[in-house]
Amino acid sequence: MGSSKGNAAFSKGDCVIYKCNGICRISEIQKRDFAGEKRDYYVLQSLYDGHSTWYVPVDSVELVGAMSRVLSVDEVNSLIDDSRESEDVWEDDFKKRSEKFSGIVRSGDRAQVMSLLKTLSLRKKDAEARRSKLYVSDEKVLHSVEKMITEEFSYVLGIPRGEVMSYIAGRLEA
Repeated sequence: MGSSKGNAAFSKGDCVIYKCNGICRISEIQKRDFAGEKRDYYVLQSLYDGHSTWYVPVDSVELVGAMSRVLSVDEVNSLIDDSRESEDVWEDDFKKRSEKFSGIVRSGDRAQVMSLLKTLSLRKKDAEARRSKLYVSDEKVLHSVEKMITEEFSYVLGIPRGEVMSYIAGRLEA
């Protein structure tokens, strides 16, 4: 995923996406002693789940690399617009599909996540038209990517989370 400023440090008050945990605010940067070693940590607080806190070592290239800055309004709208042309990421082989989808979610690459959201949403709609359902694992991935997209877009666009999917659909129909 990576920060949009390369290895630039984050600051207290910055909003970030951390892995697939949704949008967080850096509430503070503090020294903590975990496992007998004092280090500086970013303290991340979920904006939508008041009970979730993550401690990310400031000097961990891997973990700080899993943090990325929140998109701007223009970036969100471009991402939605570009998703019209995104490829179908479906794999017929269940095992390959599961691995591919897990990789996309872990990567946090928003363009790939949007492609996955589009693919699974269309597959779900097709299944419902046939009076069928997605596999439970595919449904879980769909909920996960919807949460990722909904949280960030809601925050950036200043709209309720429940309106994000309608916003995306409306923009795609325009």
